[in-house]
Amino acid sequence: MRIKNFMRSYGAKILHDSGNRVIVIETDREPEEIVQRLPKGVTITPPDKAAKAGKERNEHDELFVKALKLRASNKYRRMKDQQVPGESPEEKLLVTGSCETED
Repeated sequence: MRIKNFMRSYGAKILHDSGNRVIVIETDREPEEIVQRLPKGVTITPPDKAAKAGKERNEHDELFVKALKLRASNKYRRMKDQQVPGESPEEKLLVTGSCETED
C-alpha cells in the first residue's frame, strides 16, 4: 500500500495492480522526477521493457505483464474497436445458453 500512496501523492493514476509487485501507472510527470524519490527496491520500467524487469517476479507477475502487453498491442486495440457488443461467441452463449448445470 505504501508504494500506491507514494504514486498517488505524485499525481499518478493507478491503472493496474497485480498485488503491489507490478503496478501500472499513468502520470504527467517525467519518470526522472519520480525515480529520484522512489523507495528503495522500487523501479520504474517502460511498458515495452516490463517483461525483462524485476528479479523476484513469479508466474502471476509474468502473466500479468503479458496480458498488459497484449491489451496495449495495436492488433488488440483494432479488434476491440471493431467488436460489436453482444456479438462475441462468449456473449452469445451467455444470452442463449442454459442456466442449468450438468451433474
